[in-house]
Amino acid sequence: LTSENVQAIYSNERAFAAVLANGSVVTWGYGSMGGNSDTVRSALMSGGIGVIFSTPRAFAAVKHNTSLVTWGVANYGGSSASVTSFLASKGIKTIHSTSYAFAAVTLNGSLVAWGSPNFGGNAETVRSMLASGGVQRVYASDKAFAAVKSNNHVVTWGQSGFGENSATVRSALASGQTLSMSSTDNAFAAVKAGGSVVSWGHTQPCGGSTATVNTALATGGVQAVVS
Repeated sequence: LTSENVQAIYSNERAFAAVLANGSVVTWGYGSMGGNSDTVRSALMSGGIGVIFSTPRAFAAVKHNTSLVTWGVANYGGSSASVTSFLASKGIKTIHSTSYAFAAVTLNGSLVAWGSPNFGGNAETVRSMLASGGVQRVYASDKAFAAVKSNNHVVTWGQSGFGENSATVRSALASGQTLSMSSTDNAFAAVKAGGSVVSWGHTQPCGGSTATVNTALATGGVQAVVS
């Protein structure tokens, strides 16, 4: 590293990844959690790395040609074998993560996830809604994802009790534009056009219910929710 120009350094819970001026990547730290990238060394050393994303124990690097390189613990997103062919044909726009999984939005607005199946890495139950495109924004709790589509539908998946199930508020979410969203570890809150707030996930004390503040929120006018 002393002889190269380091462009950026990324980290997870126990390892670092440095992008050098020539677009290659070097890693160090706890070996199995991303510090050892020998299994993908050729892909990382060939250059072209644009940006790196992480979960606590894995990394996902997107190259300038929009291809993907992952390493670390498989159940934290360190193996993307299940989505390699899909992403190769679509190209990657950006990546989001829970603590255990990654979700990639492709150039055509579709989405695919990998990592721990129970904690956001398996989106098979909502695959048709995500693969059809139109995904504009993605939010994450500790173990679940929420994707906002161009038709104002909000698609959720992941672990029960962490915002995976939005069925009870589906009609409220589908009514009007979702301006923004925020999350705690266990819940999501969406600000709708007109300033109303819709929340779901684990209820008190985790933020999944607005019951204690419904009177204050009923007047609308909410500009943003911060967590």
